Amino acid sequence: MTTCAVYARVSTDEQAEKYGLAAQAHELRALAATKGYRVVDEFLDDGHSGATLDRPALARLRDAVRAGAIEVVLAHDPDRLSRKLAHQLLLLEELEARSRVEFLTTTRAATPEGGLLLNIKGVVAEYERLKIVERTTRGKREKARRGLVVASYPYGYRPDPASPGRLVVHEEEASVVRLIHAWLIEEGKTTRKIVDELRRLGVPPSRAGRRWGPTQVRRILGSDRYTGRVFYNRDAIGAHGRRRRPATEWIEVAIPAIVTQETHAAAKAVLARNRAAYVGRPARFTYMLRGLLRCGACGARYVSCPQHGRRCYRCHGHDRFALTAGCRAPMISANVAEAEVWTTVADALRNPATLRAGVEAWAAQRGANDVDLRARVEALARKLRGVEGKEKRLLDLYVEDGIAKGEVAARLRALTREREGLRGDLGRAEAQVAAHDADGGRLAALDRWAAKARRGIDRLDAAGRQKVLQHLVDEIVVGADRSLKITGILPTETDQSLLSLPS
Repeated sequence: MTTCAVYARVSTDEQAEKYGLAAQAHELRALAATKGYRVVDEFLDDGHSGATLDRPALARLRDAVRAGAIEVVLAHDPDRLSRKLAHQLLLLEELEARSRVEFLTTTRAATPEGGLLLNIKGVVAEYERLKIVERTTRGKREKARRGLVVASYPYGYRPDPASPGRLVVHEEEASVVRLIHAWLIEEGKTTRKIVDELRRLGVPPSRAGRRWGPTQVRRILGSDRYTGRVFYNRDAIGAHGRRRRPATEWIEVAIPAIVTQETHAAAKAVLARNRAAYVGRPARFTYMLRGLLRCGACGARYVSCPQHGRRCYRCHGHDRFALTAGCRAPMISANVAEAEVWTTVADALRNPATLRAGVEAWAAQRGANDVDLRARVEALARKLRGVEGKEKRLLDLYVEDGIAKGEVAARLRALTREREGLRGDLGRAEAQVAAHDADGGRLAALDRWAAKARRGIDRLDAAGRQKVLQHLVDEIVVGADRSLKITGILPTETDQSLLSLPS
């Protein structure tokens, strides 16, 4: 008796429009009985798109056919194998090299007309898939425009049973979200330290059977959805990966907020500082100023650089493999620089009046910078609206007055380049404003945090001192004469004569 295998597939979007998985399998078993075939296995892909070949049951079917265990493959219709004609032809060629493929809805004839009919059905199936995608996307977009959540609910929320498409706060998980933000912003814990605390306390993760990890914590801290909004149509996922769409195409959906905008901005700012300080291969020695030093000549970061057993810092622009001439900024001794910076910071911590004066000066400078940053954002937004208006007028002229197509295309390309450049500049400026707003949150807890640091300042090891510096210092600019200028909560300039590299 001829052995055969049954293959059936449904995607999420098709379940309501075509036969279900069980119905397909039942009809194919009946077809096998009518033809006198013996069904040796069933390969069922539930909820997998026909636009891709990456399907678990299809992969197992292909392996079984290659092994010679199956003589005939039965499928309900060619579009069950794939909704792309190229994929259909590829699969048929591969499967029929070792077996025979038969369909319930289509009689295959070994004639040119039979091949033409099969190809026509493949084209129709691909067209139908695109129409399903179009209808589904249009429905989701309209749902988002009505203020309803399209995607699955994030950690900290649950669907509102009284109002489909809305979310309500899950208080137990929301308290965990707030606690994670507080650990990062107020206590200065890294994401790995936060994970350790969550596991130690036995906090249930978002999915049963999983454990808390750094990636999940970073997603919670970096996501703006917890400020009370989610966006539909913000990202485009294609063959070349994920890309961010223009902000004008986003659809904002309001949801209950768990943290404030200021808390979210503060968390992003702390994550950025931690990334500068901790990313990369762990150093052989502890470098207290890692991620804080910047070259005053070229603007590059200073990196740790052991020299014959001595800890040093050097400008990252001083690279012998660079195509241009390397930066000639001096190397500085880690021991001397760290001791001088720590003495300055520790003296300020021990003297609340000095610390408060530094904070007030920093806040005043912050206020001046705030005006400049917001003015730049407004100017860039105005320029962007002007360029978009020019594009629209150019297209209207092309339609109404019949301007030459080549001339329109050239001018549109130039406007597109200008528009994309402005959008990039605007995005970076808005990020600077968000980071700038986040710095304001550092003032609220500074007195409490400084009082706590003063009690144990003399007992801190190198790692503890590094943590203190990360809280109080934004960056330290290294001058050509090895002077150090500290910017942040404690703006000051150290004695340059103490920072020369020991010979």
